[in-house]
Amino acid sequence: MLNVEVFRKFIFDEGLLFKGQPVLVAVSGGVDSVVLTQLFYKCGEFPFGIAYFNHHLRKDSYKDEFFIRQLAFKYRVPFFIGGADVEGFARQEGMSIEEAGRHLRYQWLNEVRRKHGYHFVATAHHRDDVAETVLMNLIRGSGWRGMKGIVPKRDFLIRPLLFASKSEIEKYALEKGLSWLEDETNRDLRFRRNFIRHRVMPVLRELNPEVDVAIYNHARIMRDLEWIAEVTLQRIKNRVLIRKDGEVWIPFRKVLSYPAYRTIFYEILKEFGFNVNQVDQLIDLIRGEEIKVGATLETERFKLVIDRTHLIITEKTEESEPSVVPVPEIPTVIELSEGKYVFELLPAKDVKITTDKNIAYLDYDKLESPIMLRFWRDGDYFYPFGLRKKKKIKKFLTDEKVPAHLKKKVRVLQSGDYIVWVIPYRIDDRFKVTPRTKRVLKVSFKPRQGKSK
Repeated sequence: MLNVEVFRKFIFDEGLLFKGQPVLVAVSGGVDSVVLTQLFYKCGEFPFGIAYFNHHLRKDSYKDEFFIRQLAFKYRVPFFIGGADVEGFARQEGMSIEEAGRHLRYQWLNEVRRKHGYHFVATAHHRDDVAETVLMNLIRGSGWRGMKGIVPKRDFLIRPLLFASKSEIEKYALEKGLSWLEDETNRDLRFRRNFIRHRVMPVLRELNPEVDVAIYNHARIMRDLEWIAEVTLQRIKNRVLIRKDGEVWIPFRKVLSYPAYRTIFYEILKEFGFNVNQVDQLIDLIRGEEIKVGATLETERFKLVIDRTHLIITEKTEESEPSVVPVPEIPTVIELSEGKYVFELLPAKDVKITTDKNIAYLDYDKLESPIMLRFWRDGDYFYPFGLRKKKKIKKFLTDEKVPAHLKKKVRVLQSGDYIVWVIPYRIDDRFKVTPRTKRVLKVSFKPRQGKSK
């Protein structure tokens, strides 16, 4: 049953408003918003104003404005009017007319609210709208979050009529002798909501006359379940998300140990723009007989690389990395995006060799020109320090357990046709400093802060 007391109780039970808080009522002129306005007036506990947004979809929309202006005069409350070319905006932005209208309307309502000091905007959504929204979201494939439909309060929006059905609202309007406008666009089946309202819901009511109530109760339960799910997901994210040096590392075997691993992967990865299909593709890559190490998935801004034990997500950059950088003279300093390279030529007797992996000590008289820095290439090899046989750099980096996403960023120092240092992992044994060395080329790599190899 709809009356002022039930209306007031719903507002306080749901925490929509505190007594005395000013509210902006969005009015279209239809029966729902007319009843909402009358209830706020009768309630008398919340100062309110009326706002009307003209979508300019009908030639006679000026009649709506006149009617609502009269309504504001009747209740002696402030009146605000706005509007936009919704159809033109929809074409420009590639949106449906429904989406465009909703976007522009709420944007304008929020501007009015903030400018004139209203705490919230009240809309006249009711229980039937919840059922229609749940069905729309189900058809659209919006996921489990869409199953809660319309909520009583979200951001600056409140829905004080959400407990009432359309029939209860119409009955109340007739009993109180209220007049309202009929919007002909509400019967236009080109709009998805209208199709569901006039074609789908009547069929469902044949199966269950109380289907609106059933879906509304389902939506309320989903609201509570969403809260539980969000808390649980956050706990899992705290366990499996590792953020370091601007990267995100995810131990995928730990995620796979959860029964709901597919949903967990999606909830984590959607933050980076990955969609459901990409998540399914990822799971195939990490759950097969052989993990596809080195495989990548990309979004507009992010790249995901599969490593042996982790998924590694990095943000794409527009940095243009030079593939070959000559070392023109020694001493010299070369600065690249990953850090600084300092080249020094020293007498062997003045050199004290350290174990710092970011410093290479090389027998200068064994080096040939040209000397250059470059990214390693497939087929490159060297003789790792301490070994007497050559090894392909690809195999060396794998044995060193260098993460897949970092492999291709590894540079080498090349002298003539020889690779003398795989930076910063190992020098070539043939160019190490010995008791016979007279001059030492000392190359220091100083990683940029936040970057490391």
